[in-house]
Amino acid sequence: LIFFTLAFLVALRPGRLLDWVGRFLTPLFLVLLAVLVVATIVKPMPSDASRAAQAPYTQMPFLQGVLDGYNTMDALATLAFAIIIVDAIHQVGRTSRRQVASQAATSGIVALVALSIVYICLMFLGRTSLPTVPEADNGGTVLAETALHYYGHPGEILIGAIVLVACLKTAIGLIAACAEMFATMFPRAMSVRAWVVVFSIVSTLIANAGLDAIITWAVPVLMFVYPLAISTIILGLLTPWLGHDRTTHRFVTVFVAVSAFFDLVRALPVNLPGASVITSLGTAALPGYEAGFGWTVPFLVGLAAGIIASRARHNRDPLEGGAGRAGNRRQDPGASPAQDIPEADLESVR
Repeated sequence: LIFFTLAFLVALRPGRLLDWVGRFLTPLFLVLLAVLVVATIVKPMPSDASRAAQAPYTQMPFLQGVLDGYNTMDALATLAFAIIIVDAIHQVGRTSRRQVASQAATSGIVALVALSIVYICLMFLGRTSLPTVPEADNGGTVLAETALHYYGHPGEILIGAIVLVACLKTAIGLIAACAEMFATMFPRAMSVRAWVVVFSIVSTLIANAGLDAIITWAVPVLMFVYPLAISTIILGLLTPWLGHDRTTHRFVTVFVAVSAFFDLVRALPVNLPGASVITSLGTAALPGYEAGFGWTVPFLVGLAAGIIASRARHNRDPLEGGAGRAGNRRQDPGASPAQDIPEADLESVR
């Protein structure tokens, strides 16, 4: 309750997000994380070089790393955070499309470099912690045990602060972004501040359901929405070549949505009647389905079909249709063209 109250109070003032998240919480998070990471670099734990890689990293570890990164589904958050990023850019006085695009690209590069450094340090931490934390189920356990190893019980406070700040800035950003998005989609329903209240209350209720329950029921929804989000991002990147034609977007969305339905069924926590048949069909018909990439071929098919349909529609000769309709209507040889042809068709013929 206290956590989401803090998130609510900050998100309630979106104009201050740049100050709270960008100038305070994010630097604080990096400093706290550096306290832990620097200790592992200055005084590494005894490493076990003889320990072999474990499945599924024994073969093609790079590809497995790509799959792990894909399965974090962070692209969904980028669609929501994009609103916050654009608003922050506007706050610093850059309002034209060129300025916003340039600043967003620069910010993205800076974030890419900074996060790469952070994750490289975390990989080093994880590698050197193997003798101390040999049977960790996840990265959270590794961080907690590493903090305990270096700092004792104060390390528990350190890791708690790291998790608190990391989750708080994410919660603030998501609540504010979702409120902005829904206020834009439904301008007559509620104000941004009212949506902030709604999402804060809903988030509090869902959080009290427990992490296991949240993951169990959220994964099927995410498995359906994520391919749609990825395809939307790709289409956005292809806009300079495809333009803003809705036909292509509709074809891609339909094809990807059908394939994403198979992912949803596979991820359901309950066995529905016919679920095994649908899953088997997805495995047989969709290349990459088992790895979570079953939407790629439908995306390409939908993209090709959409481009063909769009080109066919745009290449259709409007004069041919107008002249044909005019010729069909001209039944009386004595009638003048102006009397027999409607104004719309007459203008088309001209």
